[in-house]
Amino acid sequence: MLRTLAIATVVAASAAASSPVKCTDIGGCIAVFEPVCGSDNRTYGNACELTVAQCSNPSLQLASDGACGDKCQLKACADIYAPVCGSDGQTYGNKCELQRAQCNNKPITVVSQGPCGNATTTQPANTTTTIVVPNTTQTPKTTPVTSMASPRAFVAIGVGLVALGLA
Repeated sequence: MLRTLAIATVVAASAAASSPVKCTDIGGCIAVFEPVCGSDNRTYGNACELTVAQCSNPSLQLASDGACGDKCQLKACADIYAPVCGSDGQTYGNKCELQRAQCNNKPITVVSQGPCGNATTTQPANTTTTIVVPNTTQTPKTTPVTSMASPRAFVAIGVGLVALGLA
């Protein structure tokens, strides 16, 4: 495992430096899901996997970070309400929500931080849970807990479990 990590690190460092990588030096890639799009319009699980593919297709290049295809469908926004006013007069729950609206070919920019004057508000999906915390008084206090787990973390865990044969 440590050897694989070291090889993957060397491969990634070599790819980043744009120096040629000997395909015989590549032993395997770590199971971390950080997708990249190749010039063949194929999504690779991470930069190391793209480098391995370059051994059989030397003209293959990195086209962009992230998966190939519609970037708008892949964009997930955090459940944090930090409103911004868009140039379309609409209040978005946060800057990410405005950027997702931009993906639909709308030329929207942030006009100001905070809600617009009398505009409609688009709030992020609510995944807040309230936990009752007992104390010495008769009135219970509540503490909101928001799930901030990254979808990428769940995918990386799943990919790791599959690689280990545990899933």
